[in-house]
Amino acid sequence: DQAIETYRRIPATSLYYEDIALRVAVNLAQSEKMKEAQQQLRDLIARDRNDIDAIITLGGLLHREKNYKEAAEVYSQAVDATAEPKKADWSLFFSRGVSYDQAKEWRKAEKDLQTAIDLDPEQAVALNYLGYSWVDRGTNIEKGMDLIKKAVDLRPNDGDIVDSLGWAYYRQGKYPEATTELERAVELKPHSWEINDHLGD
Repeated sequence: DQAIETYRRIPATSLYYEDIALRVAVNLAQSEKMKEAQQQLRDLIARDRNDIDAIITLGGLLHREKNYKEAAEVYSQAVDATAEPKKADWSLFFSRGVSYDQAKEWRKAEKDLQTAIDLDPEQAVALNYLGYSWVDRGTNIEKGMDLIKKAVDLRPNDGDIVDSLGWAYYRQGKYPEATTELERAVELKPHSWEINDHLGD
């Protein structure tokens, strides 16, 4: 609250105003004042329709509030404002893809997740998400396994990603391999209910 009060002393005519206004929105969200935070970001976007940082932050807040469809729509504004996507833009497509997936629009999600991987093939979280989604749905199983294995190679000490590999083996009925990977995942992240649940299965 003190940070917000201090930031708000900066006049709207300042060269730093937009950056400060974004920080105010983030602080409002951290104070659980989500409506105020979202309005602050919407006001920023109204001032500049191509304010990528404000758009992405708003999309993240909406996703956090489980407004997945609206989050995807907001992320789309950032995608539209990105003329030629670069390697660094992978996270934008990944975020929109996850929101589409949570909004039960898998085809759109799949396309965005693939775009994220095409932009940066070394992002383990994107590789894992798409690979896991394919295997869990029973489609593109071989390609999905390849993506998950690559993700594990990139982040071998990430319990969630190792869990994905174990669960993928489980979904294929390869129980010895599944047990090995899931036991390793539990060692890496012992307090995860989801990983323990998978090992229990």
